[in-house]
Amino acid sequence: MKPWRLAFLALLVAAHSLLAQPVLRLKGIGAKADMQEPSALGGAEALKAGTHTIVQMEEHADLKEALDELIRRGARVVAYVPDGAALVWTEEAIPLDGLPVAWAGELRSGWKLSGELVYAGAMTVVAEFHPDVDIELARTRAVGLGLAIREHPDLAAGHLIVTGEPDQIWRLAELDETAYVYPVSPELAGGEAVHACASAITAVGPVGQYVATVGDGWDGPGRGAAALSFVFGPLTDRLSAEQSKSEIRRAFDAWSSVAAIDFQEATGTGLQRSIAILFGEGDHGDGYPFDGPGRGLAHTFFPAPPNPEPIAGDMHLDGAEPWRAGADVDLFSVALHELGHALGLGHSDRPGAVMYPYYRQAAGLTAEDIAAIRTLYAARETNPSEPPPQPPPPRPSAPLALTVTPPASPVRLASVVVQGSAAGGSGSVRVTWVSDRGGTGWLDLPV
Repeated sequence: MKPWRLAFLALLVAAHSLLAQPVLRLKGIGAKADMQEPSALGGAEALKAGTHTIVQMEEHADLKEALDELIRRGARVVAYVPDGAALVWTEEAIPLDGLPVAWAGELRSGWKLSGELVYAGAMTVVAEFHPDVDIELARTRAVGLGLAIREHPDLAAGHLIVTGEPDQIWRLAELDETAYVYPVSPELAGGEAVHACASAITAVGPVGQYVATVGDGWDGPGRGAAALSFVFGPLTDRLSAEQSKSEIRRAFDAWSSVAAIDFQEATGTGLQRSIAILFGEGDHGDGYPFDGPGRGLAHTFFPAPPNPEPIAGDMHLDGAEPWRAGADVDLFSVALHELGHALGLGHSDRPGAVMYPYYRQAAGLTAEDIAAIRTLYAARETNPSEPPPQPPPPRPSAPLALTVTPPASPVRLASVVVQGSAAGGSGSVRVTWVSDRGGTGWLDLPV
């Protein structure tokens, strides 16, 4: 089969109507085609027994109140699906009458396949299963399709690495238990030690890999500018306070340099439109306890909405981890990733991106990360009247100087030995000699 790549489609799927209805911020390859004819999506009038279903409420409905009613009727809320929807599961069929439902339906197989997948014979991918699916059941389903499972001790909960032919991957996406399928990174495929991001948090529940962005960003609808503050809370004792703050400030500067987001360091607690950064261990007061060294490194709350103030945007890091600067566990790299969530980004499907769901040591944002943040915020403007800064010209090398120790008196020898030292310049030193009898030669010596 000739290799071909499906173009990445970060897309918003109309849920019921293109007018005055919330959108589903999904990124799978099949969603764009469905968006062209939103009426063809149909809409369930009841939740099907034993099936995961997306239930999206009308734009101004109280999502919590509506979900509480679904729970009362016997549904289980599994995940949050922006905007204004939840993924639910029910053991028995449940009618939706009397609820402010804009659209309800299954997460379709085409919506579960990343546009970053390359179909060229046997392929190795990461399969994410819904949070309520037992991983042993997921294994059984994958093996039943003839897929080979590749073990890795550092996989996130609900993830499997599987290898199979394209038709097997498509059938994997057709399973109700499967949430999303996306490319495996070289580190995961090679069995290297990695750290998984546990997913950012919403008041409704976790967010799946199939979600591109959460909310409109701190600037509201459209691509505008935002001004936020950030506050330091308790810091890690593995680095000095100033070094910890410096690494985290670098992360703020990186995002601010590519998008119209201004950050101002502040003090205090409970501030609005503010990102609080703290290190905690175990149960640290937010209902999401840390698990100690070696597993989850951090968690972050998405912006408001969907999260309420003042916790919206807050970044919590596990104080039990061996935080370092420039080495594993690298504070800058983790803060850079988590801040992307605090600004409204979901996870990227592209290996190598900062927002890929498995952390990697990063020198800065990639083109993928920059393009993603600019779907929520305007690009950072530069002054066109000022030419871009140019690097200074290279400093000229100092001229070579040769110091020779002459013999005390004339001598007659079959050979001559020249001793001395060279200073300045770089590379090798060439000493050329000429005798009064017509002989000549040279020596090349390292500096």
